[in-house]
Amino acid sequence: MIRRDHRLPVLGLFADLPQAERAIDALHRAGNDDDLINLVVRDEATGAAHVVVTVETADPAQ
Repeated sequence: MIRRDHRLPVLGLFADLPQAERAIDALHRAGNDDDLINLVVRDEATGAAHVVVTVETADPAQ
């Protein structure tokens, strides 16, 4: 079990959503739960940022 009390925030910037999804998959394989991972995507039409809970809902139109 991974100790959550010794975690520091980490930020990753990716060129596209598939790259971000691969990074999230790697975090899951390393033992990180979804409640430790946040994903922010930019709406190409408006430039607004959206926080999504899971990769499956990463489409800002949803």
